[in-house]
Amino acid sequence: MLVHKCALSGEILVTYAGEVAERTDTMVVVRTMWDRPDLELGYTTFVTGDRFTEYFYTDHYFNIMRLDVQGTGECKGWYCNIARPASIAGDVVTYEDWFLDVWVGNTGEILVLDEEEFAQAELDAVVRQQAREGLAEVIRWAQDGLGPFAGLHRR
Repeated sequence: MLVHKCALSGEILVTYAGEVAERTDTMVVVRTMWDRPDLELGYTTFVTGDRFTEYFYTDHYFNIMRLDVQGTGECKGWYCNIARPASIAGDVVTYEDWFLDVWVGNTGEILVLDEEEFAQAELDAVVRQQAREGLAEVIRWAQDGLGPFAGLHRR
C-alpha cells in the first residue's frame, strides 16, 4: 500500500510504501519501516530500521503511528498526526496533515507538538474546530487505553 501525506493544498509532501496488516470499511493498518537517516526529535529518535504500525481512519481527525525499535520490537511510543480523515482507495491511503501532532511515550506521557505552527497556519474555523476535536479524542484514547494504545495500559 502507498501512503501519501499531503499539505493543505493537496500537494503530496511524502510518499512511502507499506504492508497492509488489517483493513475494515473505516480503517487500514499499514506496517512500514523508517528508511531514512536517524531523526532526533528531542522526545525520541527515529532510527533507520525502526518499525511503524500505522493506523489510518476515515472517520477520525487523526492517524496514529506506533513506533517499535528495530530488532527488539520494544515500543518507543506513538506519534499521532492531527489530520483530515484519511482517504483509502485501492492500495493508496492519503491524508492531509494539519500541523498539530501528539507524542505518547511508552510510559504514557503525552506531549502536544507543533502548537505554534498550528496557530500560525492558514486554517478556516471549521478545520480548526475539527483539529481540536481530533486532538481531544486522540488524547482521550491514549489516557483510556483505546485502539492502538491498548497495550500501554497493560504494562
